[in-house]
Amino acid sequence: MHPDPQPGRTPCLMRITSIRFHGQRDRSFLSYVSVVFDDVFLVKGIKIIERPSDKKRLLAMPTRARADGGYEDIAHPIRPDFREILADAIFSEFDRQQEQSAQADEQHGPD
Repeated sequence: MHPDPQPGRTPCLMRITSIRFHGQRDRSFLSYVSVVFDDVFLVKGIKIIERPSDKKRLLAMPTRARADGGYEDIAHPIRPDFREILADAIFSEFDRQQEQSAQADEQHGPD
């Protein structure tokens, strides 16, 4: 459980139990993400994107198209502290897996 930065509020009790990445990297799109909470609730379709101007990574929550041509989030964190917890966990795991992949490539050399 993560400490709650806002005293007096109920702390976030949900645990992130699995993070999986999929999809091909393309310009500012880095990966799709699926996150499992407490081994019982799955959120698919989160995107990691990288802002070209400053290389800052952002999370885009899963969306659906509206009848007026716009989009709306299907699922998203309500509290800023949980958004930060989620982003930190996803980016940390993404970096860890990217590093593992780079090390494996170095060990095996070019095909």
